[in-house]
Amino acid sequence: AIPEAEREADQEVSRWSFSIPMDFSSRFANLNATNEDGSDVIDEQGSVEGSKAYWILDAEHIVGASISEVPDLSGSGNALTVGRMGNGEQSDYLQITDDKPPFGFAQGSVRFNGNNADGYFLTTRAGADIAQENRTNGWGGALQDYTIEATFKLPADWTPERGDWSGILTNISSIGTVCGYHNFNCGGGDPSQALAISSLREAQWISVNDGGKGADSFSWDLNRDQWYHVAITNDGHQTTMYVNGSLVMRTGEDEQRGLVVVGGQQQWRLGVSSWDGGNSDPFYGNIAEVRITNRVLPSEEWLYYQSND
Repeated sequence: AIPEAEREADQEVSRWSFSIPMDFSSRFANLNATNEDGSDVIDEQGSVEGSKAYWILDAEHIVGASISEVPDLSGSGNALTVGRMGNGEQSDYLQITDDKPPFGFAQGSVRFNGNNADGYFLTTRAGADIAQENRTNGWGGALQDYTIEATFKLPADWTPERGDWSGILTNISSIGTVCGYHNFNCGGGDPSQALAISSLREAQWISVNDGGKGADSFSWDLNRDQWYHVAITNDGHQTTMYVNGSLVMRTGEDEQRGLVVVGGQQQWRLGVSSWDGGNSDPFYGNIAEVRITNRVLPSEEWLYYQSND
């Protein structure tokens, strides 16, 4: 060590030392963190507590200019890949655009150019970790409480001939398959869970709950070329639909206990509906965001009340 009397100013290390208080375990909690499937944990603003799946369909979040994957921003590992129904090239039916809603976090959207016969869609893997809770009887394949949100727009030239009953969000297992799996007295070829557009341009929610097939929810007829946010909530007793923050009239007519699917075999899809477990009615329009959470979100947490500026 240099004797104190012989030290120069730049050798007085103690003059320049300082410390910053920091909780390293908290500050770097997600450093090199991964999900169970090995994918990176993503810290996204719209991924709120209880998020089971969260997809933003814009250029910033989509992997590949031609859409090879849409990551799950909830951190649950439910990434989307591309599927096809019918004929045609992917570039004709799926297009990344700058068209964005005036709410939410998306900076663009994906244009789906389905025509009720041909189209491309986005799909999770089989066994997606979205509705894997146990029912009251202990069987798996349930989501006891939930909020499901979607932001979308129908194009100016939308017609029933091209877009009726097309799916925005779908669980491909049919009502009959899910009712049979859970020993419910119900059946049918429609999807067990679906947010779709009717022939009258209504948003429709179809759902099998922990008790069987419940009454569908319907919005009013939606305008063409206008962005909409649909929120469907279930508190374990009743399903309620909201469009752009407003409660719709035809909803919450009966008791519905959450939602149920086929445990461990579920597959969720964006941009297509299903019939008897097969693809049906590709979507015609834009989708910007879809989020599924395992609780009833207060309205202030809905994507409709968030700003993407």
